[in-house]
Amino acid sequence: MQVDIFDTQIWVYAANNSSLITNSTSQQYSKAVNLYNEVIDEDRAVYIPRYIIAEFYNAMDSINRADSEENAIKLHKSLDKSDTAFIPVFELGAHNPYRKNVSVRRRQPETTALAEALEMEAKDAPIIGVAQRLPKFVQAYDPPNHGNIAIPQEYEEYQLITALQNSNISEISTRIITYENDFVGVDPLPLDDVSIKKISD
Repeated sequence: MQVDIFDTQIWVYAANNSSLITNSTSQQYSKAVNLYNEVIDEDRAVYIPRYIIAEFYNAMDSINRADSEENAIKLHKSLDKSDTAFIPVFELGAHNPYRKNVSVRRRQPETTALAEALEMEAKDAPIIGVAQRLPKFVQAYDPPNHGNIAIPQEYEEYQLITALQNSNISEISTRIITYENDFVGVDPLPLDDVSIKKISD
């Protein structure tokens, strides 16, 4: 089974252009909006790490729109209701701590080491790290006999493994979908079960 990880820009474009969130008739960033709709319709499985949620809220804060915070919350809440979106649970006001995570994660030694090894920007390395971990985590999950790699680190990992077990799925691959060029230099990745797809409108 393939599980997608959307880069932050996709969520930002969807939040500001989807008619499900803004009642907008905008035709901009239609691919981002369509990807979001597929998740809401439960036609696509997507994993949203806390790091991406943190980037998303920071990006929405920086947009000069009166409704940007409201749109961010609406998108987060809508994903929380989808059975194929594995995302940190939404609690009103709880998104504020996520914003502090971004700079901390980018400075962590494992992040800078991965970025250097793959010759990429440190801001994107945590996304690669999650994409690499998930297939190994799913394959190794076998309580109570598994090792540390198969212990869920976040609530969204627990959500994912529960859904997969309920569907009798024991192996996954991950795919990062992005508008950015930052990932292109590291594709094909020297990592098993991880791929990158660049999109544009």
